[in-house]
Amino acid sequence: MSWCSSLAGQVQPKTIKQYITHVRSMHTDMDLPFTACESPLVQRLIRGIKRYHGEKNRKPKQPITLPVLHDILQRLTAGTTEYAACCLAYAGLLRCGEFTAQKTSTAFDPAVHLSRNSIQFRPSLENATHIVLTLP
Repeated sequence: MSWCSSLAGQVQPKTIKQYITHVRSMHTDMDLPFTACESPLVQRLIRGIKRYHGEKNRKPKQPITLPVLHDILQRLTAGTTEYAACCLAYAGLLRCGEFTAQKTSTAFDPAVHLSRNSIQFRPSLENATHIVLTLP
């Protein structure tokens, strides 16, 4: 309850519900009990947060279509990391936050950010037929 309350005003009520769902999923994976999601008290708390803080209308995000990707790639040098990252993001249907750091002041952390080690060429680099991308 106090954790949910501390999130009020910082994130959307829908996001709080998602966080609770993720915590429940982790408990299920570890075969631990977790009943907070079904608790009427938690549901009332989230409803109260929604009423008090409201929900902000989000500006819809435009999809990266093939013509948009071509426009981006024309401004980049082929063979660079940025060029490869854009192609990978498009082909892997990645969200921007899944292959970029949020702030320039944020230190790179391979446990959180994609790196070259996140990609495996199969069956081999020289004879690759596909790749495996592991999101941290």
